[in-house]
Amino acid sequence: AGCDSVMALVLEVENFSGVQLRLAGEWLHGGEWQGQRSNLPEDGGSKVTFTFDPSSIFTPPSGYVYFTDSAGHFTLSLVFACSLVGDYFTARWSRQVLDCEALWKTCPSVTPGEWYRAPGVLWTPTTAGGCATIRVIVAPDPVRLPAPLHEIADKAEPCPSLVKEGVEYRTVVLKIRNDSGIGFVLDGGWFNAGAWDGACLVVEHGKVTDVVMEAADAAWGVSGLCWFVVDRPAHDVFLNVVFSNRPVGSSGFLCGLGPMRYNLRDDWYTCPALTAANGNKSKRHLDWQVTSVAGVLEVDVHIKSLPTPKGYQPDAPLMDDIPTDCYFGMYEEDVEPSLLEKSRPKDIVDGAWAGMGLAAGGAAAGAAAVVATPCVMAKEKGVTGFFTGLVTGTVAGFALGFGGTAAGVAQVTRGTINTFDACSSAGKVWDQERGAWVDDHCNLADFERRVGELPAEDSLDERGQGEVVDMTYYNLLQVPGDASRSAIKKAYYKEALRCHPDKCPGDEEAKEKFQKLSAAYAVLSDTALRKKYDTEGVKAVESQVPTFDAIIFFAMLFGSSRFEPYVGNLEMASLANTVAKAAAKGQTNSMPTESILAKRRTQFRRVLRCIQHLRSKLDIVVQNRDQDGFLRSMRAEAAELATVSFGPQLLTAIGRVYENQADLALGFGGRTTARVREMSNAANVVCSGANAVMAVSSLREESQGSADGSNPGAAEVRARQALEAHLPVFLDFLWSLSAVDIEKTLRDVCTKLLKDVSVPWQVRHKRAVALRQLGRVFQEAAAVASATENAKGAKDIFMDAVAATVQKAGQPTA
Repeated sequence: AGCDSVMALVLEVENFSGVQLRLAGEWLHGGEWQGQRSNLPEDGGSKVTFTFDPSSIFTPPSGYVYFTDSAGHFTLSLVFACSLVGDYFTARWSRQVLDCEALWKTCPSVTPGEWYRAPGVLWTPTTAGGCATIRVIVAPDPVRLPAPLHEIADKAEPCPSLVKEGVEYRTVVLKIRNDSGIGFVLDGGWFNAGAWDGACLVVEHGKVTDVVMEAADAAWGVSGLCWFVVDRPAHDVFLNVVFSNRPVGSSGFLCGLGPMRYNLRDDWYTCPALTAANGNKSKRHLDWQVTSVAGVLEVDVHIKSLPTPKGYQPDAPLMDDIPTDCYFGMYEEDVEPSLLEKSRPKDIVDGAWAGMGLAAGGAAAGAAAVVATPCVMAKEKGVTGFFTGLVTGTVAGFALGFGGTAAGVAQVTRGTINTFDACSSAGKVWDQERGAWVDDHCNLADFERRVGELPAEDSLDERGQGEVVDMTYYNLLQVPGDASRSAIKKAYYKEALRCHPDKCPGDEEAKEKFQKLSAAYAVLSDTALRKKYDTEGVKAVESQVPTFDAIIFFAMLFGSSRFEPYVGNLEMASLANTVAKAAAKGQTNSMPTESILAKRRTQFRRVLRCIQHLRSKLDIVVQNRDQDGFLRSMRAEAAELATVSFGPQLLTAIGRVYENQADLALGFGGRTTARVREMSNAANVVCSGANAVMAVSSLREESQGSADGSNPGAAEVRARQALEAHLPVFLDFLWSLSAVDIEKTLRDVCTKLLKDVSVPWQVRHKRAVALRQLGRVFQEAAAVASATENAKGAKDIFMDAVAATVQKAGQPTA
């Protein structure tokens, strides 16, 4: 196999593991697949080739792919990066999905002609430079290797990422003797420096277990914390450990047995230096003694018995002490922040960026005025108009440019003034809507209580009243006569998806049932029609106009009926639904408005529902400690979600926010990424909006050109074809608006969940770790689906959404 482009990468993989491996996930920082994605057959004699081409000369192939067996017991990870100065590669065979991003960040360079080895894998680069080819041998059991490869396996050099030579790397070794009568399992860990050296997951009863932490960098040593939980359903006793062994400064160690600490990281901050006086502790249930301190900090820990379980005692501010900014603050007032507040820059850097943007915008608008005004007036008044327009455009251009520059200087000045507040804003976050620093935490338990105390939301909580004379529609949706609107909507989603024309092509019976379900939902989701139906029956509502539920329309259009637990009802859908209901009631003279307070309360409820759903998913691993079950269930759900309309795009958007917010919480950075993402979304809205405006203009011209009256039928066909041709543009605009709303809501969801002071820091940390995994799972599923799916046309997507929302009682949509 070879490659046709500069800086391409070819992986030639031979699988001698004895099990078939399927592609389970991928992530590309640069480059793109060339050709078909394939699985790895168990027959080692078959060579499978994967080719990656550069996206451009600046983005060569870089990233990772991983494969698993059908049972999920084994994983093969291949990590790579190409550049003009050399090629980088490493691989691992493991019993669980590894942190491939960490491998990618430390991926070592490879030399052509050299053989390298790592657990279960051999590899050698056969070419380098413009196009790299790397031969990979998967061999977890050397017995399966052909004879010619035995000698190669013996002489292969260890992968540089596994070797630490010539420098003293600090190590912490815990020798835990457990005589408590029950085992402990590793529940979590955090490293300020260093990492696990083959993390021990279980501390068995009656044995001595070694737990080793090793420095990843000689300059920083190893420092951090970990905690083990008793292996019983209650999970009520914890072994909490804090450690530090650095080349510079004193070593430190603390260990305790009891309830979960409210903030174990605070114990790490305040951990005292080890001395002869505090190098050992003897308590009723636990003893520990430092046996050596140097390059290796070795500690003997003896668990003698279990203490009486009790809950943790929070030592952080109680909910009454937390400022109201963390809940609603002024958002509970029916007042919109002023433009001056919204545009206030947080510091001099923010002010400088805003100022340059305003100055550049003013200059661009001024230049456009100078060019456009003479052209427009020349069309109307000829040569005289041209010169008049030139004078007018020059004056307007100067005014616009000067105004933009003045506004830019003002923003820089405001940013400079606000820099003093920014320097004293520790523990706070900038709220752009209010233009102020607010407390950077949230009491989620109190947030749930406060949202629950808000006035009832009729659109979801309203129930049927009185006796129902005809149960036909309720029976179709399989709900009782007093079902709430939220229950009716969920039942409609569930039943409609089963018999959707997309799922059952050519099935007339399913199509008929789908139409009946739509008619039933159209009636039961409208308060007035439902009351009339409950008291008078089907015949009383048969002649009613079709009900258009914009929430259902957008849910079907973007597949968000399945994503609703993650993203809630789209803001655009709620607005469109309000307009549609007003139009149905004959209120067409003015645009219906909703108070600012009502909008905020609606958003609060939306955010809370998303938080509760996401928390329930993360609790599979956070509370139930079922890591394998969490990954297995979320991968299956992500694969299913990827099949709906706009599924890959939604998964990518959700996954990126999850990963970015988790990175921020875990201290991996991400603020720049989040800012760039916001700017990218705004640019997408502007570009897609401009395209939509041009499409509308084009449609108007085409409809005027075809309306000559000579052949009405042909004109209608041409108009319909023109509309279908422009549907992708309109869908792109709707999606870009929805993406902004989704990502903004999810950032709020993640912030509240990951900064929830009503639970211990360890729980928040585990939530962030699990959220990052979930974000990666969603993005990997989206990447696989995007590469393999047969995308539906814009017309089909749009008509499916219309068919699911606009139905006349007993009549199919045309």
